[in-house]
Amino acid sequence: MGSWGAGLYSNDIALDLKSAVAAIVKLPFESEQLIKMLAEAFPEEASHEANEDYTTFWLVLADQFHKRGIDCPDVFSRSLEIIDSHSDLQMQESLGMDAKELKKREKYLQKLRSKLCQPVIEKPLKTLKKPQPLLMKQGDVILFPVSSDGKSINSYYSESEFQKLNWNQSNWGAAVIVDCGHVFEYLAYYCPIIQMRCLEDNRKPTLDMLQGAVGWRLAPAVTCNKIHFRRMKIDILANIKLDQKKLQKQFPTIPNGIYAAVNDITIGNELKIYAGPWWKDPAQIEFLKEIVAS
Repeated sequence: MGSWGAGLYSNDIALDLKSAVAAIVKLPFESEQLIKMLAEAFPEEASHEANEDYTTFWLVLADQFHKRGIDCPDVFSRSLEIIDSHSDLQMQESLGMDAKELKKREKYLQKLRSKLCQPVIEKPLKTLKKPQPLLMKQGDVILFPVSSDGKSINSYYSESEFQKLNWNQSNWGAAVIVDCGHVFEYLAYYCPIIQMRCLEDNRKPTLDMLQGAVGWRLAPAVTCNKIHFRRMKIDILANIKLDQKKLQKQFPTIPNGIYAAVNDITIGNELKIYAGPWWKDPAQIEFLKEIVAS
């Protein structure tokens, strides 16, 4: 993806990994298992030295673990090797970083090197005692308010903050949860298909209305906590029985939820209505009956 600066966190992968570490350290596992989980979430970056973000992955991981008081000698030694071999600087140069920025990068790396050579001050971590609750289950048909431009309520604002944005509901959106579960036994995720068009009648939809609604797209996997569920005014309308064979035929690749759960990709990113040519995307169906059990 390249960098927009010389700092350790000056690219998308670095910021994604920082968020991922914050999520993964909540799990009640040893550091070796946490590293394995992160490697599963970022398979290309973690495993392939030729990948442009390989060095960033291990450097950020070392920095985050050290800051959080997680002692992981293997990660630290790998990062020190990356710094001492100049492989990160070589990669950044190959990606177009100029000489001035490379010097800044080297200073950042040397600061990191000094830190990694210091003993880790271990800190108690607040970990999850049980799996996150599943607020929705497979087959749940959900409704949510949308504005005139098809956007749902921004879940990051409190109700009082959101009122100041002059957002007004003009219609309803709908989705069906086609898959859900827990990543790494603890982190909840959901995979919805979303109705892509505003219904002609802007009354709150019934299940019969949605059965005849045209155009449903498979969205990426997402997360949803109780606060976001409440703020977005999500309503579970009904539960329908899905035919697993039909579902597999229509959507051969359903996201497994790892990336969403680790990076906490909220459902608010996907609950919106599009006005595009839905029929051109293979990850879509025309009617719900195409995946519902007879």
